[in-house]
Amino acid sequence: MGFVQRRKDDKPAIIRFYRPSKEKYPEKFYGTLLKLYVPYRSEQELKRPYYPTYESFYSNGCIQLPGCDLLESVQHIVKRNQDKYEKNSGEIENAVEEFEQNRGVIDEWCNLAPESEVVRLECIEELETKEPDCENEQDNVPEYNQFFFYINGGAGTEKSHLIKCIYSEASKILCKLPRRAEEADISNPTVLLTAFTGTAAFNISGTTLHSLLKLPRSLKPPFQGLGNNLDEVRSELLNAEIIIIDEVSMVSKPLFAYVDARLKQIKGSQRPFGGMSVIAVGDFFQLPPVRQSKPLCVYDPCEIDLWREHFQMITLTEIMRQKDDVAFAEMLNRIRVKEKSEELSEPDRALLSQAVTQPELCPTDVLHIFATNKQVDSHNSAMLALLHSHIT
Repeated sequence: MGFVQRRKDDKPAIIRFYRPSKEKYPEKFYGTLLKLYVPYRSEQELKRPYYPTYESFYSNGCIQLPGCDLLESVQHIVKRNQDKYEKNSGEIENAVEEFEQNRGVIDEWCNLAPESEVVRLECIEELETKEPDCENEQDNVPEYNQFFFYINGGAGTEKSHLIKCIYSEASKILCKLPRRAEEADISNPTVLLTAFTGTAAFNISGTTLHSLLKLPRSLKPPFQGLGNNLDEVRSELLNAEIIIIDEVSMVSKPLFAYVDARLKQIKGSQRPFGGMSVIAVGDFFQLPPVRQSKPLCVYDPCEIDLWREHFQMITLTEIMRQKDDVAFAEMLNRIRVKEKSEELSEPDRALLSQAVTQPELCPTDVLHIFATNKQVDSHNSAMLALLHSHIT
């Protein structure tokens, strides 16, 4: 457009640059420093007649900066700008080096969410072994009718494990559909694993709805088509028959309507969701959609309602996560559906009172959960202060 927009002071930025090894490539190392922190218009200004190398100019050179009457050593200019723009660079480099040395040894995700990590690894294992030997399979699989299911269940009912099982078995069956008998390319997926957030998608080894369907950031009308990307996306999803949406409680009505419209465009069909079957998984007692949007299960006459018209609910009732502590698991489910105005029963109060409730009695190195961001920030700051004496 002929201009560069100035970055405002209230918007911090991270500058990334290539840093060669000082020992292995000294000339590249000092050249990088000079180009980053010394004002110049051409390479000749960084290699003067008496300083033929970057290193010699850095160590012994002096220049006069614009607006200054005195000469100043190049080394001092670089050091001053490094202190200004590379705070804690030494600590960051040491941390990166330590990370590279310990790559594959330390996995904090396993510590934070061990159960989710187990499920994710199981999904990956299923993905690696899911490819059936279609050439040797002679079973005739009948065509099936489009379906829409909502799989509901509280925490610990193994919804993620069920997703893995459905994905594995459906992938094996769908590749043997009669209409695929003549298709040479069976590499594209027949079942799509998706979720609203990256974390939820990561847990099931899937991808986000926005990434998969190339959805725009703003979901306001009018509907935005794929344009020149349509053929590419259509080719990738050519074989897709079923889309699984995990953590559906976070999906808003406008997003759901956009998914319906996008699949219609990709599949070239005006049937709901382009003729694809949809399996929505989640718990509407958990996280709601962002920006105060109404959940799919709440009817709104002003919004397109694809939920009430099409979806059939299936509820998982057996709790697997706390199956060795049935009393605790049942109490969690009672709390899950309890109204704010409803009092806890005395047995539930007695069971909860067994937990540690005084903060000073809790170990400092365990995961803490708070109700507000202010409490989170306070706790994080206190823990960082215990670990590091100098924090900027």
